[in-house]
Amino acid sequence: MDEIATKAIVIGMAIFVTIIIVTVVVFEFSEIQKVYRVSAETDITFEERLNEFDKYNDSNNDFRGIDVRNTVAKYKEDKTVEVCMENTSGVLNCSNIVINEADYNKPYSSRLEENNYIIRIIFKKR
Repeated sequence: MDEIATKAIVIGMAIFVTIIIVTVVVFEFSEIQKVYRVSAETDITFEERLNEFDKYNDSNNDFRGIDVRNTVAKYKEDKTVEVCMENTSGVLNCSNIVINEADYNKPYSSRLEENNYIIRIIFKKR
């Protein structure tokens, strides 16, 4: 009788350890899937964002004051994008950019700077 009880305990422990190992493997597999999914989405998003900012990087593109105003409004809540205005002496104003209606049709040029995961769009009156 002792021999049967010992074998039952050994078999029960083997089944218990097997269940634990399978649970850990399944859990790790699901975590790896989550990480992969997030990294794949991040790569696509980052590439799309670069394409989104190409128009600001080309100095041949002309922007009007209304375009500048819309850009400021678009990225106002985005912590990764900073919209700045450069005055004639080269000083940057990156907060409280106001474009009056009288300036809606005035031409602006733009350039793009990237610093530590922050993209800075800089406009300057022509």
